[in-house]
Amino acid sequence: HDGVWRNKVPALESKHVYSLTGSSRLDVAIRCSTEGQVPVYLGTVGVEMQRIASFAVTAGATTAATPFVNGGQWTPPRPPYLQDLRSETATGTYEVSMNGHSVNGVAWDH
Repeated sequence: HDGVWRNKVPALESKHVYSLTGSSRLDVAIRCSTEGQVPVYLGTVGVEMQRIASFAVTAGATTAATPFVNGGQWTPPRPPYLQDLRSETATGTYEVSMNGHSVNGVAWDH
């Protein structure tokens, strides 16, 4: 998910549903053991879903390629602007007020 940094990759369990916004980006890896189709849907599960894409899995040579390092998860390097601050002590706090028309009481035109 865009904006959600994974501290360990790849995930140890598979996931079948992802919630995204219009500006989201999702990077996934698909591992298949047989031929077939992997559909991609847009919409709300159980309400209204539209098939928007499909991956065709065909037979071919298999490789030892894996996202795991030595059989396990790994920690991706973070760019300087995304350093892990969970163990840091806050030096100050700020209050931010937002609504549909303003930020901290200042109107903005969207």
